[in-house]
Amino acid sequence: MALPVSRIDAVPQGHTAVVITITANLVQDGISEKLCLLIQNVSMTISAIIVAFVFSWLLTIATISGMGFVLLVYTSSIYFITKRWNLVAEADKEGVGTASEALSSIRMVAACGAEDKVTETYGKSVKEAAKHGQKMSIWVALQSSLGKYTFILSYNHQVNTY
Repeated sequence: MALPVSRIDAVPQGHTAVVITITANLVQDGISEKLCLLIQNVSMTISAIIVAFVFSWLLTIATISGMGFVLLVYTSSIYFITKRWNLVAEADKEGVGTASEALSSIRMVAACGAEDKVTETYGKSVKEAAKHGQKMSIWVALQSSLGKYTFILSYNHQVNTY
């Protein structure tokens, strides 16, 4: 509330709405999806360790080493995923700001014949978001595949041992 009016006028019209939407989506994703996955993974881990101790110390070592590798993969790749996610969010903010300004002054845009210019500006931000999203998807796929593959290898080792 202490910002000068000139600073508030410099913010694109849709910028605030996009920031609120992105933040709400992050909170929702964190609560609904990630919390559920955390509870499932912690309970699965505790169960795996208990079962491993019941059957064999060798099984315990295989399980704990697999979990250690998964933890290493997830912690090392989360930096890159978060970095790309922030770049996607910034590109989305620019695109929404452009679209919001164009829609609010549609008569002026049409009167000046600036439809192609506005479309090009919006298209650049969408392409930039898509480019960063594609780079982020590589890290998400790597993170997920290595984690799942480690558990499959650990399970196969445990089955073949007994």
